[in-house]
Amino acid sequence: VINCTINNCTSDGIEITTAVALSASSIQNNILSNNGGYGLNVGVGSAALNDRITRGRFDYNNYYNNTSGARNNLSAGANDTALDPQYTDAAGENFGIGTNLKATAFPGAFHGSSSTGYLDQGAVQRQEPAGGPFGGYLAMP
Repeated sequence: VINCTINNCTSDGIEITTAVALSASSIQNNILSNNGGYGLNVGVGSAALNDRITRGRFDYNNYYNNTSGARNNLSAGANDTALDPQYTDAAGENFGIGTNLKATAFPGAFHGSSSTGYLDQGAVQRQEPAGGPFGGYLAMP
């Protein structure tokens, strides 16, 4: 699960219930907000979990205002945050983020260009007005 915005689910944003699913998981650069359970609920523990955390496979996520808490049975990643995403208009399904989460995700190549830097968290990537051919916001595939 990479570059997703999971908002306002009635239960957990993401739930992992088996060790097999856990050992194959990477959860990075996501916004998990306003969910009725945990942002990320890991219902199983294993050596694979600790290995994935150590290697940064669960990192650069933003956990905000989830009813049961950010995570269950999972330590925070070194670059995880808990900031209000300041959605442009969540009720109107515009999940562009505010400036407090700008460029806080995993460093890498920007979508559609050869430049590198830090991406925004979540599914919608900000494109500054003076930069690049896309303008406005760009939804990541």
